[in-house]
Amino acid sequence: MARSSRSHTHEGPARRRDHPRRSAHPRSHVRRAPAASRDRRPPARSAGGGRAHGDRPPLASCPEPALEHGARAGDLRHLVSALQPDVVHLHSFFPGVLGRMRSLPGDPRVVYQPHSWAFDAVSNEALARAVARWERHAATGTDVTVTNCQEELAEARTRRVDGNAMVIGLPVDVDFFRPGDPSAARAALGIDAARVITCVGRLSRQKNQEQLAAAWEAAPIPDTVLALVGPGSQDAVRAAAPTTADRSLRLVGPTDDVRTWLQASDIAVLPSLYEGQSVSMAEALSCGVPVVMTQVNGASEMVAPVGEAPAGAVVPVGAMRELLAECATRLADPPRMAAEGVAARRRAVTHFRAETVMARLLEAYTPHPDPVLQRESQRP
Repeated sequence: MARSSRSHTHEGPARRRDHPRRSAHPRSHVRRAPAASRDRRPPARSAGGGRAHGDRPPLASCPEPALEHGARAGDLRHLVSALQPDVVHLHSFFPGVLGRMRSLPGDPRVVYQPHSWAFDAVSNEALARAVARWERHAATGTDVTVTNCQEELAEARTRRVDGNAMVIGLPVDVDFFRPGDPSAARAALGIDAARVITCVGRLSRQKNQEQLAAAWEAAPIPDTVLALVGPGSQDAVRAAAPTTADRSLRLVGPTDDVRTWLQASDIAVLPSLYEGQSVSMAEALSCGVPVVMTQVNGASEMVAPVGEAPAGAVVPVGAMRELLAECATRLADPPRMAAEGVAARRRAVTHFRAETVMARLLEAYTPHPDPVLQRESQRP
């Protein structure tokens, strides 16, 4: 639901309460009001104009069919009317559309989390501009937009998507995703290669494994296995790497045991074209594995922040030969990899701990006493 990163940021003018809302997606969550307040009367307002709340019950997830992908806005409105939540948390673009097309019944607090902006997901610039126009319009009907990293928020500002916003980060179970014994992990996975590079993520255009596979086919790193771990059609990847697929390039497919693959790895790579902030990057860092990734949102903040010890390297989007060159440089320098692994684990524990991220999310759920959320500086 949430993700973790660094300290949080507020910024932007207060939401206009008289503007219709817009946004929703398969994943929407509600925070329900206390039972005594769930009646048909209009919600009470605090002295500052925000909604008044009593004791808050736990966050409730709503997996009802009405919130499945492609659900109608009317179904969402009916659900909100029945539950009368204090907060509706809309995850990703399509829920964001459905939940902010009109004001929701009872005027709950609307929290929108893009998990990477939809204008990045389209290759047509005219369509990207249209999506950005929608996001600008919808922002005026949103109480607060929460992002996974500072760069995701900064990207919105470059598209003139304004309004209240807060960086909450990306939550990871840092006690579960922890450093392990690479030799034991490789034995458990049946890997006998001297070195292992792992790429975790669904096989898709966004994650860009096809270009990575083509670069590997052209110049594989000797005595090294590149493992692509995740669901999705393997056809394009196999076509891009006909001689290395199922040899030095392992197509693992879906697994419930990502942690063992990360613990078996010398390096984790992320060749994505765009991200909000990568969960697989965060989990790799938490396992103490250096990360080499493209310059997508959250990369520089976590992997190579200015003035701090690097936890890997960041290369331009699409620069697969450079990405593999950075991997080869590290594989030839074990002390450097070890130092970056220590920095990776330290950064993950500092920024991705779930309790820290949830505290920021609860702050986003709570009406701010000041009508304008104040901007705060943020460093990774």
